[in-house]
Amino acid sequence: MKRWSGCTVARCRSHRGSRAMEMELTGLWRFCPDPDGSGAARGYAALNFDDRSWREVWLPADFEMCAPELDGYQGVGWFRRLVTLPVEWAGSRVTLQGEGVNARVAVFVNDRRIGAWPHPWLPFEMELPKGLIQFGTEALIVLRVDNVPRPEDVPGARLGWRNYGGPLREVTLVAGDYCRMAQVRTRAQPVEGGGTVGAEVLVINDRPTEMPVRVRACLADGDGEVLVDSCSSLVTLLPAQKAVVELSQRIADVRPWTPESPTLYHLKLSLLSGDETLGTRELRIGFRAIEARDGKLWLNGKSLFLLGFNRHEDSPDTHMCPDPDLVRRDLVAMKDAGANFVRLCHYPHSRHELDLCDELGLLAMAEIPLYWWEGDAEGEGVAQAKLRAAKEQLEALVTRDINHPSVIFWSVSNETHEERPEVVAGNEALVRRAKTLDPTRLAVHVSDHWRTSPHFDADDVVCVNGYPSMLDPPVDGRTFWGEGLARLHMAYSDKPILVTEFGRPALYSAHSGWYDQAKQTEAIEREFDAFDAPYVCGATVWCWADHAWPPSTFSFCSRLAISPFGVVTRDRRRKMAYFSVRRLFRARQGWPLGAGHPLRRGPAGYEVYMVRPYLDDIPVVPLPPGFRIRTMRPDDGALWTDIWRDAEPFMEIGRDLFQEQFGHDLRALTWRGFIVEDERGVGVGTTTAWYHRAFKGQDYGMIHWVAVRRAYWGRGLGKAMLSYALRQMAQWHKRAFLGTQTKRLAAIKLYLDFGFMPDLENDGAQEAWREVKMNLRHPVLERLDLT
Repeated sequence: MKRWSGCTVARCRSHRGSRAMEMELTGLWRFCPDPDGSGAARGYAALNFDDRSWREVWLPADFEMCAPELDGYQGVGWFRRLVTLPVEWAGSRVTLQGEGVNARVAVFVNDRRIGAWPHPWLPFEMELPKGLIQFGTEALIVLRVDNVPRPEDVPGARLGWRNYGGPLREVTLVAGDYCRMAQVRTRAQPVEGGGTVGAEVLVINDRPTEMPVRVRACLADGDGEVLVDSCSSLVTLLPAQKAVVELSQRIADVRPWTPESPTLYHLKLSLLSGDETLGTRELRIGFRAIEARDGKLWLNGKSLFLLGFNRHEDSPDTHMCPDPDLVRRDLVAMKDAGANFVRLCHYPHSRHELDLCDELGLLAMAEIPLYWWEGDAEGEGVAQAKLRAAKEQLEALVTRDINHPSVIFWSVSNETHEERPEVVAGNEALVRRAKTLDPTRLAVHVSDHWRTSPHFDADDVVCVNGYPSMLDPPVDGRTFWGEGLARLHMAYSDKPILVTEFGRPALYSAHSGWYDQAKQTEAIEREFDAFDAPYVCGATVWCWADHAWPPSTFSFCSRLAISPFGVVTRDRRRKMAYFSVRRLFRARQGWPLGAGHPLRRGPAGYEVYMVRPYLDDIPVVPLPPGFRIRTMRPDDGALWTDIWRDAEPFMEIGRDLFQEQFGHDLRALTWRGFIVEDERGVGVGTTTAWYHRAFKGQDYGMIHWVAVRRAYWGRGLGKAMLSYALRQMAQWHKRAFLGTQTKRLAAIKLYLDFGFMPDLENDGAQEAWREVKMNLRHPVLERLDLT
């Protein structure tokens, strides 16, 4: 092993001569679908092909985002773009790098096919041959993407999620040196008094001359203080030679990475040859150790119980393409719900999602999409081809994600047919391969055949899925899990058991029948009660959010287009089960409950809630003479937006706000939404008697978006609108709540006058209401104990 030693360059900084340059290809491309596969014969990759009639699209995108008429399209799509590579790139090694497509991609540059990649959701790199392009002039980049399911591929012909095809993630042109760091694998673990950090750097020399090189490592903490600044021993590489340069060092006083304190360190690796810097790699690492022993999980030497959710990479706006804001909101909400774990099902998610897991402190299971595999039953020769593809995907996944401290599991398959011996052998081979690739993490497969065909000899942890409430006839969840896991423990007494899926479907709008939210809540609560045995190391709810899936595959859910298993809807409205899971998880963590709505501060102050626990004795306040009130129409969005832009003193009213707030149920606006008009028929005010089916786990009416144009302030319209909305609401609800902000003192006074009380259950709510009390005199606030 080549130990770190003193380096002639004393400080961490950007080194002169570094030649890595990038050109993001996010942006405008030309697109054409190719359902009959004739695009190659038609010259779609040719420089002289006239693509002016092709549709202009913005990448990343899936086929449906490129053309809404392609909803559900499974076929080929072509993407073309002209780029000009900078003159200063001349002499560099230029590669086209993609973060992930679905499912297969072939890349053409200036009429020439430079490579292909068969594995969905995983990164690829293709080198542009020397002489293919002239720097400083335009070059044609063409992508041919194909998402037709094939039995011999992974995932294959059957999926549990929507098969969105296309260049789903970023594409970049990168220029660097022909002598380069091709891969970096780090290992950082806490030890008594500090930690150990090591790196394995694969260096490849494609220069025509031999290259003497060192790898320099600079490790700094979050404040920028340098903890390590050292170099490897000198290595001389002949042309076309590669070598792994290994470095390791013990460091004092580093903090371990945990979900409670996800401390990250910045590692910069530089490839040096004399005074020249050939390239750099920068990443964040955390000192973390995971192991399974004595029937338990251990994180940094302490017993660990996992509480979490399964999450699909699905967005109502971007489908499977990046939606970083949604990912952050999801993971933050999971943490608030008491989770310390997320299963990234059932395929490699964006590396940016793992960056957030590192940052926020969510342990993660990374998974390849070997899904519902039936072995030889899928066709002669298919099983071995699929197993080869799975091994290649596993190696690519480990290579990509091995430096993330949040990743503690490599999962090699989900719900495969383990009654078949070739499937059992395949799972075992993949688990063993994962351990060889990375012995520092846990290797598993996830089983739904565990009751009849348990095969976990190779696994570090026993991972099982089950849905007792959906069996025919339904089975008591406590009994199903309690007895079943006890039998499993007898067979694998040295291995902890992780429940990787449990739950039940529910529709946000359903409060009776098979899709009843209460039934989902009851099933989760009953089953979670069974996970208290000492050999159970965690529970993972299926799933976080409703997501798009193939309707024809899931006939038991009446062929719905959106999976209804989430504890939140696809647009992130919280079902009753969310609040139940939050209560269960936070109790297991020993955390205070709060109300599930952490306070946020904006231009109008802290967000706070007010509750009216009954809808009796509502003050009757008529509209002033000359005004009338009517229900809203679905096409009132522009009027609503105009009223709000006129009335709102604190926040910008975007053009999409109306659709965001009410688009999921425009029909309900025709009886729950109201417009106040003057004698000319001009809309001057608006409010809604809206609803929330799961506020505090119950059905509440919600006073929502109350606004009066500025020219009409002081005429009593707000009081009259609130009176009318509450009286309408009383026909449908027993209680009401509303959200407001601490600087909206006039509105808060009005709500207090109408019987609304401050909701003090949120973390930080008392402090926020103390601020209101200092600025607003009101009898209700005077009587309120905010100490």
